Amino acid sequence: MQAAPVSAPQQVVVREVGLRDGLQVLARPVPTAFKCDWILLAYAAGLRHIDVGTYAAPGRLPQMADTPEVVAFATTLPDLQVCVQVHDAEGAARAFDAGVAMVTLPISASDRYGQASVGRNAAQMLQELAQISTLRDERAMATQIEAGISTAFSCMRLGHMAPEVVLGLVRESVQRGADQIGLGDTFGHATPEAVRELFQRARPLTNGRTLNAHLHGDDSGHLATVEATLDVGVTHVDASLAGMGGSRLVPGTHGNVSLEAVAELLQRRGVDVGVDRRTLAELRRFAGVNPDALALFGAMGRAAEEARRRYPFDLGTY
Repeated sequence: MQAAPVSAPQQVVVREVGLRDGLQVLARPVPTAFKCDWILLAYAAGLRHIDVGTYAAPGRLPQMADTPEVVAFATTLPDLQVCVQVHDAEGAARAFDAGVAMVTLPISASDRYGQASVGRNAAQMLQELAQISTLRDERAMATQIEAGISTAFSCMRLGHMAPEVVLGLVRESVQRGADQIGLGDTFGHATPEAVRELFQRARPLTNGRTLNAHLHGDDSGHLATVEATLDVGVTHVDASLAGMGGSRLVPGTHGNVSLEAVAELLQRRGVDVGVDRRTLAELRRFAGVNPDALALFGAMGRAAEEARRRYPFDLGTY
């Protein structure tokens, strides 16, 4: 049976993920003060949902080691919905103590990628999700829990990801207490048709939970995938400043869809996300002052070699 048509949303939440998804791929950490100033400018630009870091095991993500300090600053800003990624229940407990609005637990549809990224396969991460949900309920916390399903469309090692695998993870995540489900095109390979179909099929499995689109790719081709999610009623979209990001395990992959391009797209569609584009441009200039971030901006601006955009792909560490 074909799913009933869903009207395009009139309101869209855009979450800035550059502070985490972008900066985690850098060779070395950037100063904490630089991150806090980034948050201030993003806040001044009107952004109210920002992913500011990751609570990870010591040594796994040195670029995110200052997440507690960054969170402590970010949570002082009125009405800012501070989000962090966590890799286990221990990280979630730290995030709960810090008063964040949302924790995202990454669950890879590709067990191979999940083992390389966070040291656990999907089944193990679902167990962590159940523990996090129980902990949240025991503490009577208002913190939202997102199951961020990565490699939802493809894996650089294994190729095309069967939708049934991803839909099974959506179903399991809802059963284990997720309030929001994110579907991620980790490598920017998904077509608009594939994105539209997967989100359409996922919606009835969420029991009314929020669906979030976490898409990668250059603006020239992959804004069409963002449009595809909007066309089927998705109201939450991740994007990063200047399209920063990419897989930290596979160098040269696409960054996230760019915040500036998504804001412009939504404006063309008549959706006001409350973002001041002049201040956003100031934020981009500020971030470019940092040598590491500037180098990353340059990398995002160069087209990757065609061979590095296909799979099978014989590079990377997983």
